[in-house]
Amino acid sequence: MKKWEYKTDLIGYEDKRFSGSYFNERNIENVLNEYGKEGWELVSINPMPHWDWYFVVVLKREIKDN
Repeated sequence: MKKWEYKTDLIGYEDKRFSGSYFNERNIENVLNEYGKEGWELVSINPMPHWDWYFVVVLKREIKDN
């Protein structure tokens, strides 16, 4: 049986990972691709109510038995 670990993150307009560039789809892709390189898979992405230009992402990755 597979075991999973989960992670949440807030991606948004003033995110320091965007290096001062404008918030756009490419920035979100870059952040998600970095997570993918670490083995995380996107489960969902949802806008934050009442917070324009912020999204909550939920990610998961399999826990490997040692």
